[in-house]
Amino acid sequence: MKWFGCFPHILNLVVNDGLKQATCQSLLNNVREIVGYIRRSGKASGKLTNMQNQLGVPVHKLLNDCVTRWSSTYIMLERFIEQGPAIQFVLRDLKKEAKCAFITESELDELEGIRDLLHPFYEVTVIMSAGKRVLASSVIITFFIVVVQHLHLALSLVDLSDRRIANEGGLSGCDEFSSHHQRSSK
Repeated sequence: MKWFGCFPHILNLVVNDGLKQATCQSLLNNVREIVGYIRRSGKASGKLTNMQNQLGVPVHKLLNDCVTRWSSTYIMLERFIEQGPAIQFVLRDLKKEAKCAFITESELDELEGIRDLLHPFYEVTVIMSAGKRVLASSVIITFFIVVVQHLHLALSLVDLSDRRIANEGGLSGCDEFSSHHQRSSK
């Protein structure tokens, strides 16, 4: 029987490779900067809570990601997008004080696209991390079921001629997974 490595680790490498694309990295750095600013500033945090209440969005704190767990980037994006309108109001209100990036509507749309593309990988990570022993058959079945379920969403979100992420090779992680799998199965 051939060993093919730790699937969650390989998946982590693939997703991290995709997240290193210039456009994606730039947007994520802006999100991290905004999240960091709001979390550090008592004034900004208070304004965020007030704005969440006024807009009727859930009162949640913003979350930072952790470089060793790509899924925390997905969770950070999920929370940031959920709180997007409240964050925009806070940043506009504190424009002179806030020494951080500002996310435009088109960038927020791109972040939603990144989040939606990461979603099936997040689901697979959660499913595969739940078990004590992950069998090859469960990896293959789970991966393809989740990916096929979300493929129509990804195809509707990513028009390869219009998306900067795709133009920069944002899907190169698939090649990384394939080559890593081939190396580890030899």
